[in-house]
Amino acid sequence: MIQEHVAVARGFADLRGSAVDELRFPAHALVLLIGVPGAGKTTLLRRLYADGARPTLPPRTGGIQILDSEQTRAAWRTVLQPVPYRFWRPLVHASHYVRLWAAIRRGGPVLAHDCGTRPLVRRLAGRWAGRHGLEVHLLLLDVSPEQARAGQLARGRSIPPGRFDLHCRRWSALLDEAARGPDLLVPGARSALVLDRRTADRLRSVRFVPEPGAGPADRGSVDRGSVDFGSADSAPTEPQRPVERQVDDVLGDREG
Repeated sequence: MIQEHVAVARGFADLRGSAVDELRFPAHALVLLIGVPGAGKTTLLRRLYADGARPTLPPRTGGIQILDSEQTRAAWRTVLQPVPYRFWRPLVHASHYVRLWAAIRRGGPVLAHDCGTRPLVRRLAGRWAGRHGLEVHLLLLDVSPEQARAGQLARGRSIPPGRFDLHCRRWSALLDEAARGPDLLVPGARSALVLDRRTADRLRSVRFVPEPGAGPADRGSVDRGSVDFGSADSAPTEPQRPVERQVDDVLGDREG
């Protein structure tokens, strides 16, 4: 029998190197997927949510609003293709945040991509979410500068070394702040989960359930925004380190 490890988002949890198959968030949540440029945020979203029928992620799937900057970039590329990207990058960023504000107004669940190293954007997102009754949860994808730079080269879009170094310095401070309390990063944030590339590659599902901590018996019910990907039979079987006890609520191993 294959065992699945399920983590329910509460408080701060360092899941780097852990065996986590599924993350659960409340249905009325804004989840910010945060990482430096090239960390693999879009790669993770594509693996979980891409439908194969379009070049970019769908804006909504299973009731979840998915916001990735590549969606906005692709829309502008149709009219600005001849112009070097560095000239219209600010337009992509601004349009992405306009889409984020609109998604928050429509209500959760919302899963949004962001570099996270802009404090003003984080604070505004937190306040806007709170005003519209959404809990804020943070999913931090932590990779080395070398991994991030390789990710930029692989996607064919790099940022200048000086700006990248600034992102990395801010990222280190951001992780320290998250460990002291998620609400120090984003006002009202309920959780901050830190993943590394290995943990992100293992992750097979992100679910949004009516109540955080809903038990395995609820897995068969149709929850607003809940989706599952893959099957337990496809999970790796090699021994892995269990989820850290820093997770405030880890559901017991579930047999598939």
